[in-house]
Amino acid sequence: MQYSKDDIQKEILKAAEKVFLENGFPKASMREIAQEAQVGLSNIYNYFKSKDDIFCTVVRPVISAFERMLHEHHGRYGADIMEMYSTESLCKNLRRYIELLVLRIFMERN
Repeated sequence: MQYSKDDIQKEILKAAEKVFLENGFPKASMREIAQEAQVGLSNIYNYFKSKDDIFCTVVRPVISAFERMLHEHHGRYGADIMEMYSTESLCKNLRRYIELLVLRIFMERN
């Protein structure tokens, strides 16, 4: 069976997300990602320039969702934009968002 480029790229990203979650970015390797995605190591480079490129692609939706959440909060509660981007506020919101992501991952696995 032949797979489309989109399907292969999605498998690589899914595998990368799993490897990053299990090992952390520094310990994750392109070889592990390739093995998890069941593609050749050289094939990954047809889709991504580097491990950094894959990581950015994996986290982009998370960052976008986090930014949307901040902007929704700002609009809904009339928060001061400077307060919204303060270190304390960002840490609090990021912590809550990570909790939601972990819950989502846990629910998907069970």
